Amino acid sequence: MKIKKLLILSDKLAGMGLNEGAKAVRILSGARVMADNEKADQASSDLLNSAMPKSTPIATVNDSKPISGKSLKLGDKGDAVKELQSKLAEKGYSVSLSGSGGVDGDYGKNTENAIVYFQVLNEISPPDGIANSAVMSKINSGNFIGPNDTKDPHPEAERLEYTEKDLDAMARGIIVETGFRASYREMAGIIWIMINRSKKWNMPLYKVIDPDTGGGKNWYGKLSDSNRKRWKAAHEHSNFDYIKSFVKKILDGVSFQNEIGDNAHFLHPRGMPECSGEPGSACGSKNHRVCVDTGKWGKRCLPKWNIDGNTNMTGAVAVQTIGEARFS
Repeated sequence: MKIKKLLILSDKLAGMGLNEGAKAVRILSGARVMADNEKADQASSDLLNSAMPKSTPIATVNDSKPISGKSLKLGDKGDAVKELQSKLAEKGYSVSLSGSGGVDGDYGKNTENAIVYFQVLNEISPPDGIANSAVMSKINSGNFIGPNDTKDPHPEAERLEYTEKDLDAMARGIIVETGFRASYREMAGIIWIMINRSKKWNMPLYKVIDPDTGGGKNWYGKLSDSNRKRWKAAHEHSNFDYIKSFVKKILDGVSFQNEIGDNAHFLHPRGMPECSGEPGSACGSKNHRVCVDTGKWGKRCLPKWNIDGNTNMTGAVAVQTIGEARFS
């Protein structure tokens, strides 16, 4: 209403020829309009804000379910194991012998091997295959190295030259010797045996293990017909590419370091003949072997090159047991 009266007064002043006065009155009315509009805008804003719900911070959504609970180990079963297996498999770790599936909630030997591999690649000690708090924390973070990831070699690792032919032969050798069923540390030890022999015999890696070469013949002695078939068909193993990658990581110096020193022999006592004599006594068809108490495998008739205190191509024998194998 006040604005309307000001406008009427402005018109009267203009009719009387008082133009400056009319102009002043119009300026005053305009200022009044602006002030009223500002009040109206503030009132509208206050009303709108009061009608809106209070804002809350936007939470970061993590679709990956964290693994909770105690440490997991060989023999454990349940949903926590299944979640652990899923996270490992998604990153490229094999949790089954076949290389497919295996996410079953059963913490078996293959899952234990996957954890050992995880610990080695992510530098978590000791590599004992137990998913402890350090392992769980690393996996839950999502920031960890898998078998298919690149990684710088260990600072003191020896970079070895190799070819695709070497990788293929070494993977076949692992399948013939273990079926890729042994512990990963044991299989890594066998790979280091291949490397050590390559150096001692001054020959390419593939020749050390290929049964049709001089080195390969020395490696196997006499390869049985069944093992020769396994050698030739090794590439059909569903995990063959994974095994080759396992070998490559060692040759590149990024995974299992040398635990066996310069040893160049190994055997599996379980496959050796039993003996009944006193430990240290001669045994074998020609009494050219020695009866040894091997502990969990009982008394076995072993070649002298695999017995402490004797000598072999590496010199004095110092036997080291990893998994199911004796390295000398």
